[in-house]
Amino acid sequence: MPPYAGLFDCKPLPLLWAKFPENYNEHNTVMLDDLARNYVFNKQNGLVIRPYRRAALHALQHCLCRAGAA
Repeated sequence: MPPYAGLFDCKPLPLLWAKFPENYNEHNTVMLDDLARNYVFNKQNGLVIRPYRRAALHALQHCLCRAGAA
């Protein structure tokens, strides 16, 4: 959580592109997120998806199923 009111975290893809220019650029990168505000710096590379609800429950069920199968 950002320390100041009105600020929020976002995902700055240009930093990734600058660090790995041989692998990533604005033409081959798509970002998936359920919060449109995370695309503030790269709207053309963002795809808003529905939030995944009950993720912790599904992870626990998967873990329990794997433990029972072993």
